[in-house]
This record gives sequence, C-alpha cells and structure tokens, in this order.
Amino acid sequence: MKALRSLIIRRFLPLALAGLASVSAAPASRPNIVFIYADDLGWGDIASHGHPKVVTPHLDRLSREGTDFWGFHVVNPVCSPSRTGILTGQFPARWGVHNFFYTHEQNVARGMPDWLDPKAPLLPRQLHDAGYRTAHYGKWHLSGPPAPDLVAPLPARYGYDDAAVWVGPGRDVFEGTSLAGTAPKDGPLFHSIAATEQAVKFIRESKGAPFYVNLWLHETHYLVAATEDEKRLYADVPEPQRTYYAAVTRADRQVGRILAVLDELGLAKDTIVIFSSDNGPENSHAQPDQKFYFSQGSTGGLRGRKRSLLMGGVNTPFLVRWPGVVPAGRVDKETVLAAVDVFPTLLAAAGVAAPAGYVSDGENMLSAFQGRPTVRSKPIFWEWRGGHNGDDWPAFAMRDGPWVLTLDETRQRAELCNLVTDRGQTRNLASEQPERLARMKAEIARWAATLPAAPARPVAAKLGPVATGDGLTAARAIAFERWDKNRDGRLTLEEYRDGLAKKDDAESRFRNFDRNRDGVLTRDEFAPGATVAPPTAGAPDLEALNRAHMAKVYFNRLDPNRDGVLTAEEFKGDKQAGREKQLQAFAPGLRRGADVRWDEFLRRFTAPEVKWPGESRRNLVYKHAEGKPLLLDVYLPLRRRFDRAPVLYFIHGGGWEDGLKEFLLTEKIKATLAQRLGEEGFCLVSVSYRLVDARSPAPRDLVRDCVVDVKDGLRYLGLNATDLNIDPDNIFVWGESAGAHLAMMLAFSGPAEFAGDPALAASLTRPAAAISWFGPTDFTAAFERDFRGPGSNRFAHRIAGPGRSPTDVTARLREVNPWDAIRPDSPPLLLMQGDTDTAVSADHAKHLKVKADQIGAQVELVMVRNAGHNWRAAGADPIEPSTEEITEHMKRFALRHLRR
Repeated sequence: MKALRSLIIRRFLPLALAGLASVSAAPASRPNIVFIYADDLGWGDIASHGHPKVVTPHLDRLSREGTDFWGFHVVNPVCSPSRTGILTGQFPARWGVHNFFYTHEQNVARGMPDWLDPKAPLLPRQLHDAGYRTAHYGKWHLSGPPAPDLVAPLPARYGYDDAAVWVGPGRDVFEGTSLAGTAPKDGPLFHSIAATEQAVKFIRESKGAPFYVNLWLHETHYLVAATEDEKRLYADVPEPQRTYYAAVTRADRQVGRILAVLDELGLAKDTIVIFSSDNGPENSHAQPDQKFYFSQGSTGGLRGRKRSLLMGGVNTPFLVRWPGVVPAGRVDKETVLAAVDVFPTLLAAAGVAAPAGYVSDGENMLSAFQGRPTVRSKPIFWEWRGGHNGDDWPAFAMRDGPWVLTLDETRQRAELCNLVTDRGQTRNLASEQPERLARMKAEIARWAATLPAAPARPVAAKLGPVATGDGLTAARAIAFERWDKNRDGRLTLEEYRDGLAKKDDAESRFRNFDRNRDGVLTRDEFAPGATVAPPTAGAPDLEALNRAHMAKVYFNRLDPNRDGVLTAEEFKGDKQAGREKQLQAFAPGLRRGADVRWDEFLRRFTAPEVKWPGESRRNLVYKHAEGKPLLLDVYLPLRRRFDRAPVLYFIHGGGWEDGLKEFLLTEKIKATLAQRLGEEGFCLVSVSYRLVDARSPAPRDLVRDCVVDVKDGLRYLGLNATDLNIDPDNIFVWGESAGAHLAMMLAFSGPAEFAGDPALAASLTRPAAAISWFGPTDFTAAFERDFRGPGSNRFAHRIAGPGRSPTDVTARLREVNPWDAIRPDSPPLLLMQGDTDTAVSADHAKHLKVKADQIGAQVELVMVRNAGHNWRAAGADPIEPSTEEITEHMKRFALRHLRR
C-alpha cells in the first residue's frame, strides 16, 4: 500500500500541480492592451540588453516586471510592412506591402498599393467589434505621407475610435495637446511626447472599459535629435552617440509615463504592455553633414541593420508585462516569436474570436507569454524587395526552429546558421547541411508561390490638381496651389515658410524667387511655364509631364541665350541629325523661318501624336530612377489571335541623349509596322529610359544605366503578364539607332545580368528574338580606333561617363558592347542596316555578322541599299528594299520565331 501511495504521488502530483499552475496563470478577462512600437531602435539599444551607456530605467522596469523575449522577429526590415504584419497577423507580401509607402508613383513602381487595404483582417477592428475602445497615436505609415492628390483612408476605417498621427491622414499628433502651436510639427524632438500625451488622455477617459491603444514612437528614426537638456545626462559621451543616447532615453521616458498612469489608475494588473521596435537600427553615416550621422543604434552584436534580413535587421526587442500572467524577471532565450503572432495571441488573451475564415501566418503563443515552454509549429518567412547592397543582400529568409536560411535574389547564394549556437550568424553551415539546405530552399519556394502572382494594383484615386510643365516646375505649381491658403494667387513669406518641410533659409530662398522684389510670389515667379488644371479623378497626367519635360530639354538646347524665344538662326544652328523631323512630328506647322516663344513651342510640342486604332494603356510607371518615374505604353492587339499576345517591345533612338517612347507612332514606317503586327495579334510596347547627359559632371555609367532601365521594363512586363494578357515567353525587342544597341544588349545578356530595381527581380525575362534598325556600334573597336588620340574622347565619355581613365573607359564600354556579349545560344537577331549610314557605320553591322557566323549565333543581316540613318535615301534613287518591304520582312521574322 505504501508503495502504491508513493507511485500515485510520483505519477499524479506533478500533473495536479501543473493543473493548479495553469489555473493560476489563466488570463484575466478583457485585459487592456498597450502596444508600444519604437522606430529603428536596435536590439542592443536598451540597458537590460547590455548596452554600456544608454540609460533606460523604465524599459528596465518593464523587463523586471515582465518577460524579455530574445527570439522575437519582425517580418520585414522596414517600417510599413513590419507594421502590416503586426496588425494583420499575415505576412505583408500577402497585401502587396513590400517596402515603405511613399508617393503614388513610387508605390506603383514597387508594385504596391498606396495604403494597406482597410478590408484586411485587422487587430484593432476585431477588438473594437468585441467592445474594446481602440486608439492609435504616433507614427502611422500604413499609407504614404499626406499629399494633396491622395486621399488615404482615415484610421477610423481600420477600427480605431480615435487617432492622432504623423506620416498619415487625419488629425495631427499635436492637435489637442499642450504642445499644439508651440512645437514644430516636423520636429522629432516632440512627436513622441505629443503622442504619449494623447495616449495618457485616452487611457484616463476609458473609465473602466477595456481599451487597446497603439503608441508608435518616433525614436530613433531619422532625424535623430535631442535638446541640450536631454544631452546633459551623457556629458561624458562624444557626438554623435551623445545625441542618439539622449533620444533613446527620451523614448524611455514616454514608456515611463504610460506605466505611471496605469499605476495611478490601478490598471497595471489588468493591462498587457508590449514594447518592441519595427526593425533594426538605421545605418550610420560618419560625417556630421550626412543624413544618418546621429543614427548610432546597436544590434547587440547581431549582423545586419535596417533593410537587412540578417538578424540585426529583424530581431528586435520584445518586452511583455502582464502581472500575474506573464512571469516577472524572466529572460526567454528559447521561444521563437514573430510579429504575425501578435494578432492571434492578443485575441486569445482578450477572449476574442478571429474573423470568420481568417488564416493567420502566425500562431497563438499565449502559452509562451505565460512562461510555459512553447515550440512554434510554423516557420517564419521573409521577402525583401528593397536594395541588396552589403548586408542587405538577402532577398528571402526562413527560420525553422534554431535554423535560419537566407537567400539572395537568384536563390543561389545561401547562408544557413544555427541561431542557438551562433546568434551572431558567423558560421555558414550550408555546405555541411546539404539536406537541410535543400529542404528549406524548397519550403521558401513553396511559400513564395503562395504570394500574389502579380503586384497589387494601386488603390488610390488621384484627387488633387494636375500640373503641366517640366517635372520641377509642375511640382512647384501644385505646391503653390496648396500653400496659397487665401486663394489670392500670391504667396507671402509666411505662406511660403509654412508650406516648406525644411524651413532653414526660407527667407533667402523666398528672395531668390521674388524677382521683382515686391515681397510676394506669383505663380509665374515660382513655377514659370507651368499650368494647373482643377482636381480630377484618375491618375496624374504623367504623359503631359514627360512630354513637357522633353520639350524643355529641346527648347533649352535650341535657345542657348535663354531668352524664351527660339529664332530662325538658333533653330538652324541645331546640327543634330533628325532634329527637324522629330520637332515637326510633335509641332506640326512649326516653320524653320519663324520665331517661336516658349509657351507656343510647348503647346505645339505637347500636341497628341498619331492615335493607336485600338485600346491602349499609357504611361505605366515601371520603376523610378534618380527620383523620376520611367514609363512605358502598351498598345493592345487589334486582333485576338493568341490566348496570350506576343509582344513587340520598342526602344526609341535619339543618340542616347534624347528621344521619346511616343516616336513609335510618329513616323509612317514604324506606325505601319506597329499596326501590321497589331493585326497579327501582337501587343506593342514602347518604353522610355534614362537619357545620357554628356555634359553632366556625375561619373555614372551612362549607357549601362540605359541597359538597366530597358531590362527593368522587360522584367515589368514579365511580372504583369497576367494582368496585361501577354505572353512573357514571346517578347521581341526592337530598337532603332541607340535603341537598337539596347535591344541587342537585352537579347545577348543573360536574364539576371544588369540587375536594376529589386522590386522587379522576380521576373528574369529573356527576349525570344531581337530586331535592330541602323543601331549596332562596336564600342570597344571604336574606342581603340577613334579615342586614343588627344582630345578624341567625346563619344567614349558619352557612353561610359565623364572623368574616366582610358583603362576604365575600355572596361565600361566592353560591358555594354554587343560584340562582347553575343553567344552561340543568343536569341535570333534581325540586323537591318543602311549601306550609306554616316551616323552608324555599316561596317559595324557587317563585322557583327562575321562574328556571329564564326561562333554559330543566329544573325540575319539585311543591308538596305542607298539608305542612310533613319532610312533616309542617300541620293535620287529610292532605298532597296523599300520601307514597305522592310515592314513585311520584320513581320515575317517575328512570326517565324514565335515560341509555340
């Protein structure tokens, strides 16, 4: 009997005690929830994580009174998608959120909507519908910055009873606080202080009702700043660390204000307080005049920072306090948590059901909050479509238990680490764990296949004024409309200063515009040459902006004295080949002998070109480069002969320095060919790209950038093939002159070469064939022949960029030289060349044909007799074959090389 009693005690007493423990740890009903999210704060930026200098007493208290989870991960290394994961419990890529929200054009270029869809499953909405009072104070960034032409949904649409924000719509964070009217609204010194005042007021006003409040702090996002009083705590610390540490301590004080009001109202025991950060610390700059000089965050020894899928970019602090439920003073180094777990875990803690049919990418980790050993059943996946330099190289990552795998865009470079034994990711075990590597790579591929097949469509309506003019003056014209509060058609210094985001030197900048020194700015002074249309629905008129910008480029080139009048002598002085023909195409009736003022030139230049006799989609933004949108036009087939239309991808010429995608329909031979192939079932696409400015002092790789752009346009078509109903396996690239050279580079270089916009990297599209009109130039041979002599480097520097040594020029020319890129397996090329072309020698085409024959590449050469550049006849005799026969020959070539 004694033995039996001993057996019962040994077997069942632990179970009974465990049952009692689970009862004592059961969640209180309807706990309040405060979720505090810092911005760019690193894992190592708090004292309890071992920082040797930073003072964070309130976060230390949170650690002592709660649990510090070392294994928490956000699901993206930048702001907007990280926050999307918290609120939806789903990977942000499922909602098209791959990067931070910004302007409409940049969002479109990234394949993103203009804001998080309010129809998404949302934590605040579920809690609100279950009887919680809900509020959001601080940074928003679930849409872009406020803009006059974007009307983003207010926070109320997401389930909040109250909100006051920055980087978002609706009530400003200072409104209704003691700082209203005194603190600069763009001042990072005051944002978090105002947001915390809003949160404290909301908590006081809840009066017994359960509440959920987001307090999303500014610290330590750029610009990092601190007052002299705040910096006194760190008198022995040099800059820039002194300012950064003071900013962290300011954020800590806001946490203390929340804890204090909970104590005051007796709510601490009934409130879950969570503190975390949206991603790792910002990259630091070394010089005081650089943007991130004061961004001195610490990862605590983890590799990578913001924008990196290495742990320093996504492993952030996660402190949880819930007295009586979450164990106090506990450091949990074992549990693996993810931002997508917050949604299901907090719903479980509140006893609130998930939305009907909801499928979370996270899981309920309440047992881990309660201190019980918890092994997550779901892996964590990451996708990063931003830049991939330095430690930002990973494009995909997966964590499964202790193992994390990171892959680059090609999924060939791989690092496999065990975070339990190697938290700093210092040892790559990929070669030692081939089976695990293969399995995790396959799981990443399967996960990626579950994401939306095409980029999310924009959800914004553009409701602001639309301006025409070159890009800068158009932007100023819209700003003028916004800043002119009293609508008197003039800007005072006060109105001008109020409108500026950065107010330094506002008065001197104002004087620069005020040419007549009357103390006010007219629209003509501030935005000369721009016109403003009233607000309309629909997309901004990017076509008008693009064409007006090109008009300004042409006019300034022809008008060297900048008097706003183009004289006959100035017009005749333009010796560039084809200029008259191009200008006449856009300005019918422009006579060589007439003086033309700028406004008349603009009006004629921007007149519509020949119209496509069918449906078209104009000015799709395929990417941004150097702050400007790059556009393409899609002309849909005139006849539906294929399930998915093959594509003729047109790249305009213009000597690398000018040209427009509209040239496709402005000359008879091109327009005829386009219509013929449209009737055969082809889709026609015409693309713009960065033009070379040989006078620019910037030493960028000029033509290489052009190749990158048109290749990104090709990738954009691949990514959007389903939406456009085109066949990505049957894209024929066709260019004329400089565009022909680019077309050959697209055909001859590999799909993954010339990496451009990371958002387009998922589509490595290669043309089916290429067509060149009077275009190929052997750069390497031309440089050796023409540019070794003194003063003969104009052409070389136009291609490779100014300020290069001969050796450097040779290397850069070879990189964008079709002769150095062609391979036996290159797609077929139709090479059409005029035998008397003086702009691009026919010898180049002949030599390319010789090399192709030698290596077994498919190049068909058609030498057009008596033809110069642009098929201009060299004498009295007509060209042979005729332009009609050239069109027919191209059509047959395209049909012959269709991939069935």
